[in-house]
Amino acid sequence: YVYYTSGSTGRPKGVMVGHAGLADYISWSLHALCPPGAVNFPLFSAFGFDLTINALFAPFVAGGTLKIYPEPMSGTDLSIRAVMADDAVDVVKLTPSHLALALPSAQPVKRIKTLLFSGEELKTELAFRGLECLGEDLVMINEYGPTEAIVGSTFHRYDPARDTESAVPIGLPDHGAAIYILDDFFNAVPRGVVGEVFIGGERLAQGYLKRAALTAERFLPDPFRPGGRMYRTGDFARWDGEKLNYLGRRDGQVKIRGNRIELGEIEHVVTLYQGVLQAVVTLSRQAQSAPQLVAYFTSDGSVSTDELRSYLMQRLTPAMVPVFLVEIDAIPVTSNGKIDRAALPAPQAAERQENAAHRPPVTDLEQALAGYWCEVLMLESVLLDDNFFELGGDSIGVIQLVERAREAGFRLQAADCFERPTLGRLAAHLESLGPLEPDSPGDSDSEPFGLSGLDQAGLSQVAQLLRKSAADDDS
Repeated sequence: YVYYTSGSTGRPKGVMVGHAGLADYISWSLHALCPPGAVNFPLFSAFGFDLTINALFAPFVAGGTLKIYPEPMSGTDLSIRAVMADDAVDVVKLTPSHLALALPSAQPVKRIKTLLFSGEELKTELAFRGLECLGEDLVMINEYGPTEAIVGSTFHRYDPARDTESAVPIGLPDHGAAIYILDDFFNAVPRGVVGEVFIGGERLAQGYLKRAALTAERFLPDPFRPGGRMYRTGDFARWDGEKLNYLGRRDGQVKIRGNRIELGEIEHVVTLYQGVLQAVVTLSRQAQSAPQLVAYFTSDGSVSTDELRSYLMQRLTPAMVPVFLVEIDAIPVTSNGKIDRAALPAPQAAERQENAAHRPPVTDLEQALAGYWCEVLMLESVLLDDNFFELGGDSIGVIQLVERAREAGFRLQAADCFERPTLGRLAAHLESLGPLEPDSPGDSDSEPFGLSGLDQAGLSQVAQLLRKSAADDDS
């Protein structure tokens, strides 16, 4: 068969898979991943996604049945909820996003014995909630493998007692795959060191249909097995003991003002906050501003964005803290059950209305601070309930704001801006502190960003350098 996959490029490419590889995978998956005996699968995903390979072939090879559910018509279709509510099959293969869609209405299952996950990173928090909602006896298996390696290459059975990191491990290679973790020079890295995942062994696709150059680029000679081939996945992973942990894609890294950032690391920290259920971090490129990080999240209704931002500031470097924190009802998914990043709403600054709840600055201190905000954010006016970060501020803007306030004699620290992001709260805090003493550098012991001990002139020089470098992504 030929499956078309766009991967991360957006340009579809046909992956050619032979009968021998398909038969080998189905035989192995029935033996290693499914309960013994005749197994029944549901079909609820589009045919053009290799998540369906198990459902299409495994039941018939094992003497089971296939129960067909309506094919999803859009990324918001909830066919997976019908599968869980029906509870009429033995094994369900799904993506983590499918599980997140099903949980809000999920009840404990009796017939379903095994969930096979693939297609996306499986977060431990989501897996744990799945067991809580669906039943502690449910077997959850995390499978990893691209279409080019015929559906799956490694597997791991989730254990809530042992799997306590941010994501469930992708485990060990199956009998038909060889897993290599290599550096940029195709040398094997030591255990515990991050490298790129290469997949060898007999179960590889033949290549890309009518794209010889791309086939040669991604399917390489296997230096560890003479005459063999290996597939370059573009994924990062690390051996931790005997388990392989997935660490994101090579193209999942973004560059902001010279900092290389792994979006998955930010997503992990966001989901650690109590009340957050799911998170996706993207890079927004709005025409009027430089690229900015945006964190979309779902919650149980108890999450304050101000408190979440303060939490992130304590656990991430300033460059990794999202400018926008956007709470949405559900993370959108494609018809294949994967996160649909293109369907995420564009981040918007907080709505600003001239009413009793949104007062303009009145006191001399409020007006002075508002003036500094307008300079840094390039706005004409701000209100007391405006949030510095929702108006486009970031960590460099904070440094610029601190510089202006210090020059005017205010006892402002960078941490204050993150802990009190609205103009009114920040002005009230400064009012309680009083002005700086003459020639005082402030409370340097608590100054973040390595700025302790800098006097006003030094801080000014740092801010000037940051303003200069902010315009140059290569700086």
